[in-house]
Amino acid sequence: MERANKYIYKVYQTKSFSLAAKELYISQPSLSATVKKRENELGFEIFDRRTSPLSLTREGKIYIDYLDEAMINEKNMMRRVKLLSNLSHEKLVVIGTNFLSYKIIPKIFGILRKKYPHVEMTANFGSGYPKKELYSMLESGNANLMINYTCNESKFDYIPLHKEKFVVAVRRDGITDERLFSFAVPYSEIVTDTVKEERIISDYSLFKNVEFLRVSKNSSIQSYVHKFIENASVSSCHTYNSNTLEEHYYMMENGLGAVITTDYLIKNIPENKDVLYFITDFQENCRQAKILYNKNTSLSNSAKAFAEIAKEMLTKK
Repeated sequence: MERANKYIYKVYQTKSFSLAAKELYISQPSLSATVKKRENELGFEIFDRRTSPLSLTREGKIYIDYLDEAMINEKNMMRRVKLLSNLSHEKLVVIGTNFLSYKIIPKIFGILRKKYPHVEMTANFGSGYPKKELYSMLESGNANLMINYTCNESKFDYIPLHKEKFVVAVRRDGITDERLFSFAVPYSEIVTDTVKEERIISDYSLFKNVEFLRVSKNSSIQSYVHKFIENASVSSCHTYNSNTLEEHYYMMENGLGAVITTDYLIKNIPENKDVLYFITDFQENCRQAKILYNKNTSLSNSAKAFAEIAKEMLTKK
């Protein structure tokens, strides 16, 4: 029947058995016999052979409408099958070396897996990778998205996420200037973003005798720490080879020196009554989290969904 329908539709298009036979590379008698057999099966004539050019009977018009609809349905079916095939080979690789990456990538992948079960998802947290190698992965197409705070806008576009405020965290027993205690910001105010204006510090000399943990050059917060320490005229710093805010924070909790961390990290850890928090009016007192992607590539549906979920997730924080 499929062959008969193909022949019938070609006759309909050309309005001639002889022209249709030439385009189908078959003899006209063979074409006519196939069409006639199908008409006998249907119990009605499709073509009015008394007209020139050949025309459709009333029943024939209905039958051609049916063939048109069948072809549309077949195209839609093939499109959906192709889409499914593409999804089954789609990969989503998200990279990042910061605390934000560690917190949100697994959560978002968990949500995406339900919506895109055929997408192969990979998280690369950059352990042991120099930052330039991660950028190279994004530029070469070996990664789809990167969670970061800086962006080379000549190579990458980005989707802005939230802004993180920098917070000085120090153990109570690490404070020698009594004046600092009056500026301490309660944990609850940081978590709820309700820090009172009078708690914000503009006199950095209050930190003069606070010993800060010096951070590794691979840390995303390094440049800010160095500028702050320079402005605060801090007397001495401890040096430890650690790269993440979480590592810095745990060292601070164990008395190894004050750290500069972010409000996002504080919102994601339990309160410690032995730790005090301070916020300054330092001109670079926040940083913009971003999702970077290659300018020369289009984002897949799963990559777009990742970005949307990330924005929604961080807006709620």
